[in-house]
Amino acid sequence: MDTSLFKYPVILDGGTGSELIKLGMPAGVCTEHWVMDNPQAIIRVQSAYVSAGSTAILTPTFHCNSHCLDEYGLGGKTRQYNVALAKLSREASGGKAAVIADLSPAALLIKPIGTYDFEYIYDVYAHQVQALEEAGVDGYLIETVMTMAEMRAIALAVRDNSDKPLFVTFTVNINGRTQMSGTDILAGLITLQSMGVDAFGMNCSMGAGETLTQLRRIAPYAEIPLIAKPNAGMPVVKDGKTEYNCSPSEFASYTAALAQCGVRFFGGCCGTDPEYIRALKTELDKLDFSGIEPVEKQAVPVMLAGEKDAYLLQSDPEIKTIKCSEDMGDECDGFDGIVKLDVSTPEELDVFADNAYTLTRPLCLTGSRPEIYEKALRLYQGRACYDGSGRLESTFIRKMQDRYGLLVLGE
Repeated sequence: MDTSLFKYPVILDGGTGSELIKLGMPAGVCTEHWVMDNPQAIIRVQSAYVSAGSTAILTPTFHCNSHCLDEYGLGGKTRQYNVALAKLSREASGGKAAVIADLSPAALLIKPIGTYDFEYIYDVYAHQVQALEEAGVDGYLIETVMTMAEMRAIALAVRDNSDKPLFVTFTVNINGRTQMSGTDILAGLITLQSMGVDAFGMNCSMGAGETLTQLRRIAPYAEIPLIAKPNAGMPVVKDGKTEYNCSPSEFASYTAALAQCGVRFFGGCCGTDPEYIRALKTELDKLDFSGIEPVEKQAVPVMLAGEKDAYLLQSDPEIKTIKCSEDMGDECDGFDGIVKLDVSTPEELDVFADNAYTLTRPLCLTGSRPEIYEKALRLYQGRACYDGSGRLESTFIRKMQDRYGLLVLGE
């Protein structure tokens, strides 16, 4: 993956929606449609960020996918809007900043908890990515991630349709978990970096101080650069209006500490404007990144993740074989090692699809039929491992490692 275009530190932009509202965008409208009708507004906003110091700006394509546009009767304009909006950002950059395609989850829950198929989510974003590739973006950011399933579906859609750098940011509460699914940000890091994402971090939800706390927690396990794109402080609702009480100088005061824990992508989210980016750049200009000591890494031989939790295990963990059944979640109770499951038939795959979310221990997935094994890996919302007992060819397993982050035990 060529990330040479993004020279560290990368300074991202700040809030976009809030800035467009200042320029007259009404609340509740389709942002992408409004920008299409008012192109000079986004050029003005993004040009101001570049002037303030942003070295990469995000396209105004946050919800520019067919599912979200369909809510406004605009699903048929997905390609047209993405191409045009990305070109507006390129114009605003003036050749001084990289243009990163902004992708956001549509808050779709997959079956059996929700009503959507994993493949539906994948197809929605594959269509959007194909349009953004046509527009010639420099990379992709999946931001404001709230569930592991959407994150994996979008990441796979990007990887299958582009060779550009891919970055991901979760939005979490003060406990480091997403509000929608309760996924721990460490589980997200472990899963995403194993799938080949180029940088990982946080955006929205919290201020810089709270963001620093969570990034410090995951930094010892990060094998890739981190991203910090916090709000202008913790949001407070007053008289029905959301306000942020962190000044640009206070916001930027966390820059050195964020850099020391491995952050190399810096920016702002809700409540921030070009003044926050200018203050951020001032602090970054003071830092000598070549002199920053690397974060001390935790030696964890086996790092796995489920849909919600991270699992940090030592070498030769205990493995317990269980059956693929409706009760497989119950078989995890009271066991601290890895559960091993064989999924080799269409019937077992159906059972796995309906019950994988009940697993509360890390998973060793085995099988004998490559096409079914890959479908099971696709449905498992986390990072699984393989112990070599499934009669699967090594070339196929290598492909599963590259595509889904499968961990092969003993390597």
